[in-house]
Amino acid sequence: MQGIATDLLTEFKQGTLYLAQTTQAPPDPAKPWLAPTTTTRKFLLNGVLTNVNRKFIDNVTIVAADSQATVAVPGVLTEIDGSPALDGATQDIEPYAGDILIVDGNERAIIAVKRIPDAGTTVALALVVRS
Repeated sequence: MQGIATDLLTEFKQGTLYLAQTTQAPPDPAKPWLAPTTTTRKFLLNGVLTNVNRKFIDNVTIVAADSQATVAVPGVLTEIDGSPALDGATQDIEPYAGDILIVDGNERAIIAVKRIPDAGTTVALALVVRS
């Protein structure tokens, strides 16, 4: 089922979607005065961007002006800290609220992540984003 979702989202994808995730290494206990290093990875996603589904709107966290990206689970690793990834490997992605979705070059904050379906093997993700 995951393969079918990926095929459909690849066929009907709109624009260019990237997931940007920044992670922070634990601080060095021997040198606590140094800031921990961060790594930013970008994944190319297949998906579509629409208005947020009405059932998700609560007018507190998610509002009608938000957008929803429905994306296939595997993403293609394209960059690590601004440098091209050498292998461009397909990897399962695990986006979180606070990550960035880049839509045609414009950054949008991910405010909610919904798995499709809620239980079992995840075939796609619904990312609620704010401009």
